[in-house]
Amino acid sequence: MRQKTTFLIILLAAAALVLAAAGRAEMAAPILKTSTEEIVVTASFTSFDPESNYRIGVGSPAKTINDYQMTLEQSEKPLPVRESTFTQGYLSAWFGLEEIPAKGFVFSGSDLTPDVRVQLQITMPRAEADRLNRFFIFVAKDYGSDTWYLEDGSEIRKENWE
Repeated sequence: MRQKTTFLIILLAAAALVLAAAGRAEMAAPILKTSTEEIVVTASFTSFDPESNYRIGVGSPAKTINDYQMTLEQSEKPLPVRESTFTQGYLSAWFGLEEIPAKGFVFSGSDLTPDVRVQLQITMPRAEADRLNRFFIFVAKDYGSDTWYLEDGSEIRKENWE
């Protein structure tokens, strides 16, 4: 009886982990293209819950990104969302930082076509990327009371574009 109870507890814990992970937005590894003048970073995102609000953004510790172009598309069409500026907190588990100034897009999961990737493209002059030294791309979910926790993210370092 004890073995069956232990097995059932382990099975329930595993199921809870799978269900928790299934509700998270995901980001594929960013693709970086460089030239002598600029860098272009493209990242794809999936698994948005239509009942939740999200923000996809880019930020750098203690430095505002000044010179850049950013687009957010789904099925090669721009999403009808405005770019905004915000402070992304709750980063210590991901990047060892408390918060970063960020720019990005805020939207509802219901605004998206289900099961279709969202693509973010950031273009910036190499001089701006060099000034920043590193930056972060992420997707965060609104958990209420203006509390946005990261669902996924990636750090882009200078050695990635040198």
